[in-house]
Amino acid sequence: MYLSINPHSSTQESDMKLSKTEPSVNQKILAAYQGELYGISFFQYLARHYANSDMQPLWQNLIQVESLTAEKLASYLNAKQIPFSPEAEQHGLKGESDAKRWVTLEKEELLATLSTWVIPYEVKYRQWLSDAQTRQLDQEALGALKLIAAHETAIYLCLNTEQSGQSGSPYLMQFLAQYQ
Repeated sequence: MYLSINPHSSTQESDMKLSKTEPSVNQKILAAYQGELYGISFFQYLARHYANSDMQPLWQNLIQVESLTAEKLASYLNAKQIPFSPEAEQHGLKGESDAKRWVTLEKEELLATLSTWVIPYEVKYRQWLSDAQTRQLDQEALGALKLIAAHETAIYLCLNTEQSGQSGSPYLMQFLAQYQ
């Protein structure tokens, strides 16, 4: 188990009341952090190997969003004394492995694939936030869930805009400006 129970934390107390099948808020935040490590490696691989150099600014902006989100989530996990590995090699390796399979796709196909791939995460993270807003969570946990949802929504909007032939980077830059 990833959590160390702190009896003085209202988030963890309310997490303990959940059914065995529902991950706790802190487990969700840890999973999102691990997803950021995956995303950083994924987009770093594309930045290094994708043939269309016009995509370089997009990859760099996506790396910045994933890195900032990972940094903020790592701070949350540290503050809550939740054990995690900032290197988590398996997540990085999986991100790179998946990027290798997609690096040869043409720009339009890659953007369509990425956009479709992001949708379930964007929906899930918004649902986590919505569910959390009905519970009595501490402000740090609620803030982490807002960050997770906002980052995925920015990526989703960016990729959809890129698909239409326009730059989606303003969505990423707005997220970075808000959370830096």
